Amino acid sequence: MKKQPHFILLLLCFFFAAIPGSFAQDSREVFEIHTTVKGETLSAIAKKYALTLEEIRADNPGIKKNIKAGQKIKIRIHAPAKENASKNIGGSGKYLLHKVRKGETLYAISRTYSVSVQEIQYLNPGAEKGIKEGEELRVPSGKEHVAPAKESAPDTIAPSVGTHKVLPGETLYSISKRYGVSIQSLLDSNPELIVGLKAGQVIKIRSQAGKTLPVSPDTTIKQSQSAKETDHPFAASEKDSSKEKSFLSIWKKNKARQPVSRPDSSREESRVTAKSSADTTAKKNEYNVAIFLPFHLGDAPEPSDSSGEEGPHINSESLPALEFYQGVTLAADSLAKSGLSAHLYVYDTRGDSSYVKQLLQGGDMQKADAVIGSLTQNDLLPLARFAKEKKIPILSPVTTSFNIAYNNPMAEMASPSVKTQCEEMARFMGEKYKKSNYILLNNNLPREIEISSIFKNKLAIDGLSAREINIPKQGISFFKINIMPSVKNVIFVCSSNEAFVTEVLTELNARKDSNIIVAGLPTWENFETVDLEFFQKLQVHIFSSSYIEYEDPATRKFSSVYRSQYKTEPSLFAFQGFDMTLYFLNALMNFGSRLNDNISYVPQKGLSLGFDFYRTGQQSGCENRSIAVFMYRDYQKIRLK
Repeated sequence: MKKQPHFILLLLCFFFAAIPGSFAQDSREVFEIHTTVKGETLSAIAKKYALTLEEIRADNPGIKKNIKAGQKIKIRIHAPAKENASKNIGGSGKYLLHKVRKGETLYAISRTYSVSVQEIQYLNPGAEKGIKEGEELRVPSGKEHVAPAKESAPDTIAPSVGTHKVLPGETLYSISKRYGVSIQSLLDSNPELIVGLKAGQVIKIRSQAGKTLPVSPDTTIKQSQSAKETDHPFAASEKDSSKEKSFLSIWKKNKARQPVSRPDSSREESRVTAKSSADTTAKKNEYNVAIFLPFHLGDAPEPSDSSGEEGPHINSESLPALEFYQGVTLAADSLAKSGLSAHLYVYDTRGDSSYVKQLLQGGDMQKADAVIGSLTQNDLLPLARFAKEKKIPILSPVTTSFNIAYNNPMAEMASPSVKTQCEEMARFMGEKYKKSNYILLNNNLPREIEISSIFKNKLAIDGLSAREINIPKQGISFFKINIMPSVKNVIFVCSSNEAFVTEVLTELNARKDSNIIVAGLPTWENFETVDLEFFQKLQVHIFSSSYIEYEDPATRKFSSVYRSQYKTEPSLFAFQGFDMTLYFLNALMNFGSRLNDNISYVPQKGLSLGFDFYRTGQQSGCENRSIAVFMYRDYQKIRLK
């Protein structure tokens, strides 16, 4: 029993070493690489970058008509047209005139001139509502007319350099504010900081010329409060507050708030009274955390010796668990630098609940303070029962068909159930599009009727009425006459059937109404035949329990560290393993055995997941209700929530 965790780690080492890594770029031509997403077509990509299909195929020999998600496509960056590049106006030569070509988008123009869409919109009020062929746009070519950036711009003058010795409790944000520099500047000068700070570390401080660097401080920086999210170890900029963020400061801010009463008879919800974090008996100096994942390595051959034979075979069943565990280790490393002392005990469940029961009888598990796992439903039942008996918290990473938190106050569901996701989507659409005509469509399948009912009930609880329409029974004509021309029509299409959804969207697109907004399901991102043009024109809103903003500086930093360590790109499982472990162990470090009593008071945004827990019942555990909502605009996914 005690040897197994070490055996698994040894196998993982062989797996990581075997992963190929190649990140070479073609420097002979001016290209950028576009990674396709599910449901994307070559036609949509061509429109996004203002290219023709022939141009894309010429730069990508052998590309097929039906592309797949994750495919890399070379995109040629066009130089500005001569007639546009030669027209400077305003006397100072700080911006140009660009004549919009047929099919060109703001995004394509921004890529052509290497500026942001926001900068173009700043110089052209009204451009955010759309642009037309032949229209002349001002495009920045210098600094004078550029809109203020959301993040600190890179220094353009020679900086002065000093050093700073990190004190206990300091963060990148507090240091950046003390010296008047950006967090990005600190990371650029000290690449090692992407994995966190530690007391006693000496870092470089670069300040713009003309600014005097203050003397290295000898006192700690007092932390202030924020009620939204914690300081992230991979954060590269502070976006929305001048206050420093900390896990406990959020708890202190939220614990005094009374829960909002919701007349939701279908879901019992309450927040328990928060226990004082000053109670040191709830905390320990060191924690034992058990990680249960279905590695399926029980029958794998032993690692090879120096004979040159290959090591253990890693099958496709193992990949999700291995990638999730890679995220776990990066989170644990980051927290270790923040003072967390924990032993991680890693177990292979083999996807076998009876085997999990055997593992739980081992001596190491009798010392466990918390459990994370597993990725399969069968494994979760014995793990949840064990956690309830031992009165230790368990974090469930996956959405299950049953409520693992029911009558189990120690269970935390990190992935929202389908019901909760639908309720939160209904809440969002009802709040964003008030006084609308709400219509719910289904294709007469039991699961679709159930989803439609969840949406309708939640809208009703929030004081909104909606009409349910069963298309096979009532017909498309009945649906059409229920669309109202005088108000916004929010249409929930409660189906994952691609053919049915395509039929509905085609019918709506033919109407050419501008007052139609469609709400779809997460599965729509897997569609391959639906034209993204429909998603744009019908303002399609899709929700998901997870969402990765790949252009976010924190995401890029995490990906860089992950790529450097594991020689491959991080998958969604890797992001989730990182986010869940960071949040859960941070809460364990701050609240100890009273984690479950206080976790609902600490909302946080991760790289792929948000965390906003609520207690599902007085004697039950907590479920995460955070979802992401996005829509398609300018052939890009724009996050709304």
